[in-house]
Amino acid sequence: MKTVQYYLMRHADYYDPINQFVSYWGMLTLKSSMDKFKNELAEKFPNKKLRIVHSMLPRAKHTALLMVDILTGIKTFCRNDPRLNSDKLLITQEYVKEVVSACEKEQEICLILSHKPDIKCFCRKELELSQYLCMDITIDEIYNKNEREEEELPF
Repeated sequence: MKTVQYYLMRHADYYDPINQFVSYWGMLTLKSSMDKFKNELAEKFPNKKLRIVHSMLPRAKHTALLMVDILTGIKTFCRNDPRLNSDKLLITQEYVKEVVSACEKEQEICLILSHKPDIKCFCRKELELSQYLCMDITIDEIYNKNEREEEELPF
């Protein structure tokens, strides 16, 4: 078993339920939040890639794409996950363990970008728009394939 840090984050401010793209105010607050986040990643996880797992709603997708642009110098990848859509409330311990384990296997930091109800239901904290939270989870120890092959050699 291994304890791994990951991040939960709420999407940026958006215009309205019909035009769900990030607003100008959302871009400003996201930039401020990501400047702090970038410094934190540089201290805690130098040279590690960041995987952003986000819902398929436009405000989350747009936030994730803006984060890639803002986090210069950090290799950042996005992956959408329909299980994170805000009406489903599916951020669970099992879900987080699955996503974080997949990221850890690829030696990536995991950031789950979701929505207020999902995050509040999961961690009992109400995040502001563009706010992130560092959390811990215990996962099974993951070995890369080369290490496993070396362990199985008879000599």
